[in-house]
Amino acid sequence: MGLFDYLFYRVYIHYQKHGEYDLWGPSIFVGACMVLLSSPIWLEAYYILFGKEHYRIYLVTVCIITILWSFLRYKKRKERIIMKYANSKYNRRIPIFLIYSMTIVFFIIAVVCISLLKHFILDPYHLEGILVT
Repeated sequence: MGLFDYLFYRVYIHYQKHGEYDLWGPSIFVGACMVLLSSPIWLEAYYILFGKEHYRIYLVTVCIITILWSFLRYKKRKERIIMKYANSKYNRRIPIFLIYSMTIVFFIIAVVCISLLKHFILDPYHLEGILVT
């Protein structure tokens, strides 16, 4: 969780500099990064079990649960994370636009992993929709 904690810290500090002291913005950002990075696992599991029907409901449910979990986690640990990363050497080395571009990087990783799983596992072994007859 160190990477996500650092992303939270940087986004939270950036929001503070612009007058926002709410936790929802950084929590949504970190939750989106978590959803994107873990999407090959839970999306492919859904495809294997149920096929591609109604996956949007599952996608929205996973996103909402992850963002709420992220908010509750960082609500409890905000002060500890701020103290931990306040003197990090990466604060000056990594510009904030690189922090925000992590969503693009995680999206690319997710798309590549999903397409590789589909091409090498789902299609050759016909694993879509095992529970749906």
